Amino acid sequence: TESGLGTYIKPRIKALGIYYGQEANKTLWQEKIAKIKRILNYNKLRQLTWNGKLLVLNSMAASQLLYPARIRTPEKQHIAALQRIFSSFLWHPEKIQVIGRKTLEKERTHGGINMINIESKLQACRLQNLRILTTLDQPGEKWHAYASYNLGTRIRHLNKKLFNNSQLFCMYTN
Repeated sequence: TESGLGTYIKPRIKALGIYYGQEANKTLWQEKIAKIKRILNYNKLRQLTWNGKLLVLNSMAASQLLYPARIRTPEKQHIAALQRIFSSFLWHPEKIQVIGRKTLEKERTHGGINMINIESKLQACRLQNLRILTTLDQPGEKWHAYASYNLGTRIRHLNKKLFNNSQLFCMYTN
């Protein structure tokens, strides 16, 4: 895009694997979902047992979500797409899901297979960030600038030491 000063401004940039700018969240999660689909489609060709499929889901697919989830929260449709992809992989080659997802997510001692719960994993990533923010002492520490911008003035409810009016804040309208 051409700016008024005759310079070119990119609508979106990628730094350390995370997009910033216009539609950054949508682009990031679409890219991650596509990568996970490729990984799981490749592994569908192998004759894996249930334990093998769970190992692939946890080590190769879910691991793709943890870093970006600490910075960008996926929307509901992205979480639903991931759940469909995971179920499709787990039940391949069958077409019908015989056992409910909630049952599969239970511990083995309670009749489940300890399948990953995507929503819980993503929520744990967000809670880890809040834990870090509540324990920061100095406003110059590593998570402060990003978190204070995104949380806006709400950061003062987490940790009063981190809130001051000398920095930029994102103002939410929802």
